[in-house]
Amino acid sequence: MLLDLADSAELRSLAGKYSGVGVVTAKAADGGSLSGLLARPDGCVAWAAEDGDLTGLGDALNRWFVRA
Repeated sequence: MLLDLADSAELRSLAGKYSGVGVVTAKAADGGSLSGLLARPDGCVAWAAEDGDLTGLGDALNRWFVRA
């Protein structure tokens, strides 16, 4: 599950290149700085971003998913 907490078209576009990535767009009620989070099926965080920085998302997706 990839949470898009910043309504990022770039994040959704990158996720769309992989099979099996479920993307949910939401907003934090407190307006925090967390902008994205990739959770593995076992609930562990595989990647997280603050302030729209997508650095490392491609690496995390490559590790856990297959390119479409």
